Amino acid sequence: MVPEARESDSQKVPKSKSELSQVLQSVKEDVNNVRDDSAAASWQTSETIPATSSADEVLDGHLEHIGSALSRLKGLGLNLHSELEQQNSMLERITGKTENVDFRIEQQNKDMTRILKK
Repeated sequence: MVPEARESDSQKVPKSKSELSQVLQSVKEDVNNVRDDSAAASWQTSETIPATSSADEVLDGHLEHIGSALSRLKGLGLNLHSELEQQNSMLERITGKTENVDFRIEQQNKDMTRILKK
């Protein structure tokens, strides 16, 4: 059973191609922000750690940063899951219709072949 996404954990699932491209752009920006934050955090920690701070405090800061990045990834994963579920249901509907059309085309081709042989 898949846990339900809380509204605060995920954004609205896009309903059109333009909305999907906006979400993808937002994801790219989030990834870039995480990379920028990671680079800035590593630079800052190596340069600005006072001699009196303990290693535990530094580790706690890094763990908080990792935790926030993981929560963003969780939200992105939940959004991706919702999008895939919607697309799977659309594909199931389309598959049934295309199988029906394929059968009708085959029947029409058989009828045309039979008529042309006469």
